[in-house]
Amino acid sequence: MAQVRKLTSKQIDPSQTGDLRRKFEKELADRFKELTRRLKELIQTEDAFGLGSSSVQNQEPPSKGYVYAPIADPDFLVAIQELQKKISYEDIQTLEDEPH
Repeated sequence: MAQVRKLTSKQIDPSQTGDLRRKFEKELADRFKELTRRLKELIQTEDAFGLGSSSVQNQEPPSKGYVYAPIADPDFLVAIQELQKKISYEDIQTLEDEPH
């Protein structure tokens, strides 16, 4: 019968980073829990997708020159703002209600 020998911590974890890995795993899990909590709050409480009880027809039209996403290219931003000036709020509603 083979002898069973006891391994030292250096033999089990030669790099001695087990505690560091566990700390990282816990921190990462905590961050994902926080991200999940914030996303739920944004979707449920703040109605991020606009699916709540308030209708799109009851909302005020957005102001001209609105852009929702940060855009790094200033020329592209100007082109978007010019296009937004040409599109009426009713056209936007129609496009959202009746996709092509």
